[in-house]
Amino acid sequence: MNTKTTRRKIDLAKLIVHPGNVRAPDSYSADGLEALKASIETLGLLQTPVVQPLPGGQFGALIGGRRITALQALKAEGRIDYGAIDCLVIEAEVPHVTAMSLAENATQERMHALDEFAAFARMADDGMGIPEIARAFGLTERHVRERLTYGRIHPEIRAAYRDRSLDALKAYGCNPDTEAQLAVYTALDNYERGQAHIIRARLEKVSLLASNPRAEYVLDRYRAAGGPILEALFPENSVLQDSALVDTLLLARLQEEAEAIRADYGFGWTKVLPAPDFALLANYTTLRSQQRTLTAEEDARLEQICTRLEEIEDEHAHADSEEAAEALQIEAETLQDEIDHLQRPVYDPAEAAGAGVIIWWQQSEPQARIGLVERAPVAPVAETPTEADDVDGFPDATDAGDDAEIEADAPEAIAYSARLLEDLGLERAEIATLALTEAGPLASTAALFTVAVIGLTGTHPQGLLLTRENAWTRHSGGQHRDTPILTALGTATAALSLDWLNEATPERQFRAFCALSETQREAILAIAVGKLLTLPMKAGKVFSFGEVIASGAMTSIRSLWTPDLTFWGRLTRPQMLAVLRDLGMPNMAAGMAAAKKADLVGYMTKLFAGADIGLNDAQRAAVDAWTPADMDVLPREGDTADPVEHDDTATAEEVPLLLEAAE
Repeated sequence: MNTKTTRRKIDLAKLIVHPGNVRAPDSYSADGLEALKASIETLGLLQTPVVQPLPGGQFGALIGGRRITALQALKAEGRIDYGAIDCLVIEAEVPHVTAMSLAENATQERMHALDEFAAFARMADDGMGIPEIARAFGLTERHVRERLTYGRIHPEIRAAYRDRSLDALKAYGCNPDTEAQLAVYTALDNYERGQAHIIRARLEKVSLLASNPRAEYVLDRYRAAGGPILEALFPENSVLQDSALVDTLLLARLQEEAEAIRADYGFGWTKVLPAPDFALLANYTTLRSQQRTLTAEEDARLEQICTRLEEIEDEHAHADSEEAAEALQIEAETLQDEIDHLQRPVYDPAEAAGAGVIIWWQQSEPQARIGLVERAPVAPVAETPTEADDVDGFPDATDAGDDAEIEADAPEAIAYSARLLEDLGLERAEIATLALTEAGPLASTAALFTVAVIGLTGTHPQGLLLTRENAWTRHSGGQHRDTPILTALGTATAALSLDWLNEATPERQFRAFCALSETQREAILAIAVGKLLTLPMKAGKVFSFGEVIASGAMTSIRSLWTPDLTFWGRLTRPQMLAVLRDLGMPNMAAGMAAAKKADLVGYMTKLFAGADIGLNDAQRAAVDAWTPADMDVLPREGDTADPVEHDDTATAEEVPLLLEAAE
């Protein structure tokens, strides 16, 4: 139908929402109305309302009811001084006005988010500041910065994501370097391009962001040195472009901290490392420190600090704001630093002059060892050792004289604590899980076998805990452990195709799971089956189902795991000395008997890290194969091994079935 309209100015006071308007005023969202008010106040009225005369001299808005409501609110608030506005007026006799209102609302198509992002970027490029854009659309400045960030992602990437997950697209915004964005996008496969966490991880590897702890540590100096920075709309996403300068400044600041420690304690030297070197640290022993005697003034200050810390604890519990709580926390940390300084150890000045400090960067902060003295070199043992040789220094590990005789004796049993044995059992399951990720169809075959046994017999194979509570979290190291095994498992888990878990129903989940490739399903089952394994440390190995899976996935624990600083630090000195004797090195054990535990831990770490310290072939082979008793996996069928006890819940067919799947 043709509807005649005339354009005329109408006083705001005479305008109302038409009764035939399909959008009731009480349906207007408060946030949406505020955004519209901000737009009108900043940019003016961009669309002309369509109204119809009503009885009583009023005009009802068929199209533009929200605009009129926003205008009237702005005038009431004194933010605009409009008297009348332009309107398109249709005749009072025109029928079907509700159809007109519905058509205007129903035929609108919302702008694609990518077009909105690009529009924000163009506004900024045209000279509109972020505060101005925020006012124009009633948004927070943070919201505007987010839209600008997404609108400045490389155009080729934005085009590729028009019909894909915008969450994945937004991940590119964590790095403002568009060339780095494109390089990462190009290197990803189709699956990875849909995984936001993978995209972020790759971008963080190719650029040093200002939020990286290494960058934060030297950021002020980097800026002062004129280091190039690719600024981002969010400062933490800015990129420090000269990584060599960052490394130089980091080492310089570490050197300053080392010098401050050296001067404070009266040490004679410092050494700065870019990363931890435990093999190097094993070459040093630590001076014995003494308790510092406080002066009367210092003692009074210490008592004052302790009183204040008790007050802070009470005030923190009743803080009325996050800012107040944070200020109290900072004060407490400052006072604790003062306590540490007052109670710092002291050293004999003559001894301290020959000692030093080694400092390095580790993960997110500096680490330092103080009071270090280089260990005296190990004296080589003569072919016919004398009594003096055993007194003057540690015997050489290659000496086969006494060792050969002691090796003939049965190795002594090493008694570990119950807590350590439980943790090692949990670690066995972690190691087996990592092995399963490289074991082909073994995990899927094990899963099928488990379902078959349960379905046919009503029992489940021992060693596979079907109700998962994630036993790994029971490890005494808690959530703060950081081992190569856990790092590798984290990488493998992050690469899993898990979008199917987000489906709303089991049916849709199953269909999505079936749509995965066989390789993707195998990767999922490897981690899933591994998380159900139970591989406790037991005296006397048994063929539980979990043990069978582990032995099918790897030939030995040592193929993936090496005893490191974390492991040796949990052993006692007698236990470590027993390990040396177990390795065919009794002379070394005797020579290290008087060493401090820290020095013995350093030596064992260095020994198992493969350092060349003069082992003979037999000793090196023993080191490379050693694990705590009962930690290694069972030998595969046909391998040379002592007979093992079979558990009653396992059948003779389990072993060849699973091992065949692994091969």
